Amino acid sequence: MPDPVVPGGRSYRTGDLVTRDPDGTLHCLGRNDDQVNIRGYRVELGEVEVALSRLPGVRQATVVAAARQSMSRFLIAFVVGTVDTDQLAGLLRRQLPDYLVPSMIRRVDAFPTTGYGKVDRQRLLDAAGLSSR
Repeated sequence: MPDPVVPGGRSYRTGDLVTRDPDGTLHCLGRNDDQVNIRGYRVELGEVEVALSRLPGVRQATVVAAARQSMSRFLIAFVVGTVDTDQLAGLLRRQLPDYLVPSMIRRVDAFPTTGYGKVDRQRLLDAAGLSSR
């Protein structure tokens, strides 16, 4: 698409949210979708959620990119249902590439929600003692 700032320039829709300083410097604010980078791979969290949701005993699933101070980002899945989380990981390994299989799967009774009714992923991470950065 035509660049709105540079006459004759081109811009590409990458899904990244950025701001531009008056001097032209770009600052990345994050993404406008659920795509994350895990170990050099672009991961759509929704793909993993769909795969989890199709497994027996899973009523709901959500996946979050988490981090620990000493580690790079990794995937953690939260599921609602009557499931054995170790068994879920094994089933996912048969369906998905290794980099899409969450490092941790936690069972919860229900997902916390925001005031707008969406899953509050940050509260899930806080309860698990993790951060999203």
